[in-house]
Amino acid sequence: MQEKNLVLETPDDHGSWEIQDRALTLAAGFHGILPNMNMLHRLIVWFFADRPDKHKNTWGRPAPGVDKDNWEPPLQLRLKS
Repeated sequence: MQEKNLVLETPDDHGSWEIQDRALTLAAGFHGILPNMNMLHRLIVWFFADRPDKHKNTWGRPAPGVDKDNWEPPLQLRLKS
């Protein structure tokens, strides 16, 4: 896999309704709660089951240093700038 194929997410990509427990976020960090994130579940199902997000509300960001015009994610995602 190359950097141009990576899909990045940040805490800002998820609303407070997805991050239900801010105390857990502070204690475990963002990586600790990623398995509980709805958008992450949608990405995993889309990728492994080839079942696209029917609501079209799944997006991603290119890796640092990758120009958005050269970004080639493994799924057809909306670009989050």
